[in-house]
Amino acid sequence: MTPPTDTIHRAHAGRVVVSGKKLARVPHSPCAEPFSLQGISYGPFKPGRMEECVAADFATIRSLGFNTVRLYELPSDAVLAAAKDNGLKLIVGIPWTDHVDFLREKKLRTEIQATIRAAAQRFGNDDT
Repeated sequence: MTPPTDTIHRAHAGRVVVSGKKLARVPHSPCAEPFSLQGISYGPFKPGRMEECVAADFATIRSLGFNTVRLYELPSDAVLAAAKDNGLKLIVGIPWTDHVDFLREKKLRTEIQATIRAAAQRFGNDDT
């Protein structure tokens, strides 16, 4: 029997943190409960195409027992909402040109740092 949706949402609420050699979910309480990552990769997609099917795909991913989705790009608001609606955590990739020596190219290094900083500011307090 599948648990009700609200039970799934409560069970997967809270930020996931490192706790010794394991992961733990920290709800709004002083105790951390173990978090067993059951993940799957999703994407990459052509720009703007992920939003067309993300809601249905995330519902299917959740129904298959996964609790975490690895993305290859920064999530849009629609992707974040679909993850939250299905009780999924996200591991987000920050795209940049990785086949160049960005440590030697100051302009490229500065752009990458700005991209990472912007992503951290936008998603840093989100517990998805």
